[in-house]
Amino acid sequence: TPKSRRKFLSQLPKGYTKVAVYHEIDEDVRQERMRGRVGKTIPSFADDDMKKWYKRPEMGEGFDLIVAGV
Repeated sequence: TPKSRRKFLSQLPKGYTKVAVYHEIDEDVRQERMRGRVGKTIPSFADDDMKKWYKRPEMGEGFDLIVAGV
């Protein structure tokens, strides 16, 4: 969450460059990739919570650079 990222970033030493790299993909692609992870299962309630709480990083959280990954 933005609040937890802000807290974490505020504890980094001065002089560090704080970069966020985030990836947003189509839900169908994401589900297909999850099904392909043999031996690694994320319970649906945990997955739902992660999707519910996800917020794209913003500069106001303390990042020096934000990059959209591919």
